[in-house]
Amino acid sequence: MKIAIYAVLRPEGLNTGELARRFGYENVEELVGRLREMARDGLLICDGSSYRLMPSRVLTSNPIFAGVLGS
Repeated sequence: MKIAIYAVLRPEGLNTGELARRFGYENVEELVGRLREMARDGLLICDGSSYRLMPSRVLTSNPIFAGVLGS
């Protein structure tokens, strides 16, 4: 799942629905929870089931990536 940290940089973001279909929701549930929390905190943009990095956060993205990984 480490690919997730790079996917949030893509314009289309990380599609959690696609991840759940591919890996099973029980395997991505914790990641989805972290992404939702980061979106509530204004670190990520949420468009339906896709999450992406806010453009203003690109230069300060390391802590966000650590949060996505659960570190």
